[in-house]
Formats: sequence, structure tokens, C-alpha cells
Amino acid sequence: ARRWFGWSPLTAVISGDWKYVTGTRAELFDIALDPNESRDLSSERPEVTGRLEALVRAYDERAGRVDQKWSPPPGVMTRIGQMGYPVTAAARPLIDPRDFVSVANDALKADRTARRRQLQGASFLLQQVLMRDPTNYIGLLDTSLLAGALGDEKTKKLLLERAQSLYPEASDPYRHLGYLTLAAGGADARARGRSLFEIATQLDPANEEAWYDLACALSVAGQTRAGLDALQHAIDQGYRDFEIMASDTDLDPLRADPRFDTITAGKAHKTAKSAANPPAATPPASK
Repeated sequence: ARRWFGWSPLTAVISGDWKYVTGTRAELFDIALDPNESRDLSSERPEVTGRLEALVRAYDERAGRVDQKWSPPPGVMTRIGQMGYPVTAAARPLIDPRDFVSVANDALKADRTARRRQLQGASFLLQQVLMRDPTNYIGLLDTSLLAGALGDEKTKKLLLERAQSLYPEASDPYRHLGYLTLAAGGADARARGRSLFEIATQLDPANEEAWYDLACALSVAGQTRAGLDALQHAIDQGYRDFEIMASDTDLDPLRADPRFDTITAGKAHKTAKSAANPPAATPPASK
């Protein structure tokens, strides 16, 4: 959560009737007398606060959580910098999750609304999210995709670059920047788009959509073996839209290889209908 959303760690411990919660600040509640946790007693009962704080520190040490920091694979941040993107996150306030529950809920609601193609409702919710939290990851990413769906590619690019600058270790901004790059056309744009898809898979190896995008890009580039490997990763990570695979012309160079049917379990054969109706040049919905 801290890596992608700018949230502080949040830890709680219960001992008897006491509940201690710590994030950017500490709170202490007597849950027997105050089950709704409405009165913070941390300053009134410093001895209890100190005892429970010590328990949290001891647990973190045993669990190896002290100063724990995720590190991207070697070389990937250098590669990002070489492509002209910032590799150090732009300054933003560290958010305590307790203070932004309603914002996070509205961001998730907006995301679900956008997936149902209710774009006006999603746009309203996202505006409200970004008014209260201008650095909200979901808000920035989904607003950029919504701008693209409405044909505003300039705003889409600006918002994606903003999301990338705030969350340089997040995967999806690179994936969607890859789509924008490919839209420019030309060999250089295709090579840069492939690099952005590769970065997305390196930052999040479980991102099945990034693996699928990379498979398509490698296929178009004539890199059959690497393209099939990426397609295998996509399916291993959960990509199951075989109808899209059957109609996606980007995968045509891979279809003659016996591995294609093995990887897709024979479920992505191109039919006469799909051949007559190639997919529109738009990315699949964001995760």
C-alpha cells in the first residue's frame, strides 16, 4: 500500500481491553468501555501506550518488518531513467489509511462504475476523489483512462505521467504509456512500447495484462519465441480472455507455432467471424 498508494503502514494490537493502533500517529482505545473507538486515550494512559508500542516493535522485529522495503529487480529503475522518466517518487504527504477510508472507497466505486461503462458517473466520482486526494493512484490512473476513452489523449498522457512520477515503481502507468507510444506509429515507437510493457512485467510479474501486451508487441516484432514465452506468462498469471486471443491480429505471427495451441489449450483458434472482425485498437480494461 505504501509503495503504490502513498499510505503509511498501519498496525494494531489488542491486549485485554486495550487496543493500540499506530500509523502516522498512535491511538489507544478501551474497547470494553468504548467499542466504537471514539475516544483516544493514548495521552491519558502513556504507560499502556508505551507497553503496547513495545509489543508492536517486538512483533515487527520477529516478523522482519522493520525498515522493510520492496526493491525492484536490478536494472529496471536505471532503464526507466534512461527512457526519460523519473525514478524517484515526487514528494507527496504520507497518508494514514484511517484518514482516507472514504476516499479509498469512492476511488474503488469509481473504478467499478467505469468498468460498467457508466462513464459520466465514474467521471464525477473520480473528480471528487482527486479533489480530496490529488495524488490518489486509482484516481489518477482511472481518470487518465477515462480521458482516453473520451478521445482526450493529451490529458490522458499528462495524468499517466503524473501517476508515474508519483508512483515510479507501479506497473500499470508504464503499460498504458506503452499504448500511447504505440499509437504514434513507426519502428521507434514500437520498440519503445515494447520496453514499457517489459518494464510493467518486471515491476509486477503477476500483471497478466502486461504480459499479454508484451506478447502482442513481441509477436508483431517477429520475436516468436519470446512472444510465446510472454503469452505463457500471461496465462499462468490468470489471463483467460480466449475470445480476444482468437481475434487479436497482433498474435497472428504466433499461431503457426505448435506452442500457441499448447499454451492456449486450443481455445484461441481464429474463426471466420473473428478474422472478419478484428479487434479495435484499444487496450483491455485496466485492472
